[in-house]
Amino acid sequence: MNTNDHRCVVTSPGTGPGGGRTGALLLSRQVTAGSENATPYNHFGLLRTIEDTFGLAHLGYAGASAVQSFGPGRTGTK
Repeated sequence: MNTNDHRCVVTSPGTGPGGGRTGALLLSRQVTAGSENATPYNHFGLLRTIEDTFGLAHLGYAGASAVQSFGPGRTGTK
C-alpha cells in the first residue's frame, strides 16, 4: 500500500438522518493499527472525511457544522 493509499469498507445497517449510522473499516498508514472510535458517524461524515483527505470542498450536508470527519485527526483512539 502506497503511503497515500486509503481503503474503506462501509456498512449501512439502518435508516435515519444522513442514512443512519455506518460501520466502517479504514485501512491506511495514517490510521493507528488496532484503533477504535465509538463516535457515531453517518454517510455525510464519510463523505466529509474523503473530501477533507483530498482537500475538496464539502458537498451538501457534508458541509454542515454538525457533521464530523472520522476520528480525531483521523487516527482513531486506542
